[in-house]
Amino acid sequence: MGFVPSQDVDPILYSKPYYVGSGAPAADRPYALLVEALARTGYVGVCKIAVRRVD
Repeated sequence: MGFVPSQDVDPILYSKPYYVGSGAPAADRPYALLVEALARTGYVGVCKIAVRRVD
């Protein structure tokens, strides 16, 4: 959905965080650049996800 300064995110929302990573070797470099840019700026990515469990 977007990127916001980390201090703008209420800590209660960290109760169940999800982490993402690159899905293929070709995505490793762009993902590393994104991680570095977010670390340097102090921003975090905010998104909406749907998690489904199939039993």
